[in-house]
Amino acid sequence: MAGLAERGVKYISTRTVGFDHIDLDAAKNFGITVGHVTYPPNSVAEYTVMLILMTLRRMKLVMHRAQIQDFSLMGSQGSELGNSTVGIIGTGRIGAMVANLIKPFGTRVLAADPYPKAELEGIVEYVDLDTLLAESDLVTLHAPASDANHHLINADKIAKIRKGATIVNCGRGDMIDAEALISALEAGHIAGAALDVLENDLEYFHRDVRLGTIRHRNLVLLRSFPNVLVTPHIAFYTREVVTAMVEQSVGSLLEMRTDGTSPLVVRGAV
Repeated sequence: MAGLAERGVKYISTRTVGFDHIDLDAAKNFGITVGHVTYPPNSVAEYTVMLILMTLRRMKLVMHRAQIQDFSLMGSQGSELGNSTVGIIGTGRIGAMVANLIKPFGTRVLAADPYPKAELEGIVEYVDLDTLLAESDLVTLHAPASDANHHLINADKIAKIRKGATIVNCGRGDMIDAEALISALEAGHIAGAALDVLENDLEYFHRDVRLGTIRHRNLVLLRSFPNVLVTPHIAFYTREVVTAMVEQSVGSLLEMRTDGTSPLVVRGAV
């Protein structure tokens, strides 16, 4: 930040929703205003539904077998979304869209959120978190990043999840205690998972590490499970979203330069 300030930089806009990679305190001390972006929920919501369906239909196993010319059916029987209860943790824009997308399947949709949305009446049934965990066949996480949500799904909460349930996370990696999840997978308490994010994944995700060694223990272990799908924080990555992020980032900088602020300025960073 000191180097940027020396060059006269007064405004920064990151082309990401998250901004934990920016030292906000330093920015504030040097008088640098920080902005971020938002984007339509469609991409992440659609990707979440895809992972839900892939998990229910055991697609990691099915696709691996197809690659090695094993076309047998043993162990590949899946479940229907329409006969499942899905629990959505967090009904912000993305969680709400996931609910709207899966409801037509005939799915029973539970939701846990401190701020229920009236527009989701008839689509979701709001319950407390423990009830959601106990009654859901599949749990999908869409809560915002916060200190309170760090390891929201920990060993205690995983123990309350219905035995044989699956977990999908396209939200924030640190909402799940990965070691607790691994233990539950090994014990057979959790039937499977689909994870687009992991805690401390930035060293590897969005990089080509084919010639390197992965030293992220939890990433290595989770990838090894035949019932766990891991993707590299790619749920957001569509042409439409990238275009929106670039346009918002540039537009936000122009607003900051003209007006001194922008609706996308990070709170506490001014």
